[in-house]
Amino acid sequence: MSRSAKRAAQTRAFYRWEDENIPTGVWLRSRDEAQRIAQEVWRWARSQPRYAKRARLWRVPTIHFGPGVLQAGRMLSYCEGHLKIVLSPSQRNMAVLLHELVHALGPHTHGKRFQELYMSMTIQFLV
Repeated sequence: MSRSAKRAAQTRAFYRWEDENIPTGVWLRSRDEAQRIAQEVWRWARSQPRYAKRARLWRVPTIHFGPGVLQAGRMLSYCEGHLKIVLSPSQRNMAVLLHELVHALGPHTHGKRFQELYMSMTIQFLV
């Protein structure tokens, strides 16, 4: 199996696990509310040894309420580089915002580093 096929399988498996196990949390009422939460998460990331340097060097991503991107028949939210997060209408909740903020901090795939940071953020901000 190629490296890209392994990553795709890992991503699908992670999305399934996430859908089954992570509560959506609060539904975000406005872009301003989502932006305030992103700033709070970024402050927290600055206190985490593994991500402090990135969180200090990079600015908080700008949060947009947009249509998302069509993938596998669903409109999904996405992170564009480290600077922009687009939340689709059906995914404007805390769990998805945290997921995309993890991508903004650097782990672009859904591997071990992504999962560790996502779980830390989930415990800190969602549970």
